[in-house]
Amino acid sequence: MTKLYWLLVALLPLTTAYAQRPAKGTEMDGYSLFRPVPRDSLRDLHPDRPGVTESPFTIDPGHFQVEGDFLRLLTSRSAGNRSRTWQVTPLVLKLGLSDKTDFQVALEPYTIEKEWPQNEPQQRRSGFGDVAFRLKRNLFGDDDETRAAMSVTGFVRLPTGGGEGVGGTEMGLVLPLNYHLTTSWDLTAQLEGDRAYDREAGRHYFQFVPGITAEHTFTEALGVYGEVVGRWNTRKNEWQTTFNFGPEIKVGENIQFDMGAVLPVTPDTEREFFVGITVRI
Repeated sequence: MTKLYWLLVALLPLTTAYAQRPAKGTEMDGYSLFRPVPRDSLRDLHPDRPGVTESPFTIDPGHFQVEGDFLRLLTSRSAGNRSRTWQVTPLVLKLGLSDKTDFQVALEPYTIEKEWPQNEPQQRRSGFGDVAFRLKRNLFGDDDETRAAMSVTGFVRLPTGGGEGVGGTEMGLVLPLNYHLTTSWDLTAQLEGDRAYDREAGRHYFQFVPGITAEHTFTEALGVYGEVVGRWNTRKNEWQTTFNFGPEIKVGENIQFDMGAVLPVTPDTEREFFVGITVRI
């Protein structure tokens, strides 16, 4: 007990430093889900999209944010087999609960998938995907004052999507860490661990998803990102790696458009192209 007491005393200056707030956008005392932050005091817009690496920043209390693709195309080719998948309007709906916590609902899209197996007839499937519930908690740096920020997000995905869903309950944790290098450069590293489900094998397995993203801002309205993401599948015991990049276009303080490409670095990895948007209300 004595050691714990002195440890808490030693950490007190750090917690005091993180509690400091700049004048605009972070005076959150008294604001909550039912008492929203005034619109002229909102923090900067920090979507989790467009890359796989997410943002450690949360939604302001009492505000709502929509993030999603207009359309996403996925293609793959492996051992003579080809596939093409169109995903229509996948959405993430976010609600700010407090200055450091938000709740999210991820609605997986209507999917149209075609496969051309080698020496077999074409196969076609379509339908809606699953629903996932997510809770993000910022650990430090959600005030745009400190150079580093980190959060933890827990999620559970329910098998509501029928034939186009994963077929079983999945869950995981996401840990992004952002560092503000300069006024125009940001670097974000992320580690994600999932308990995923293999529909064909009918069993769960663990998947690890590390990623790192660099973002450069040319103007207040225009920026670009480049990202490297890996996936380690413990069932297949193999890596899949992609390089992802694209522009980000802000329209005012509450709307951002983006587009991008996900290019395979390793064999048997899907190629993706998408156009999306973020809107804060």
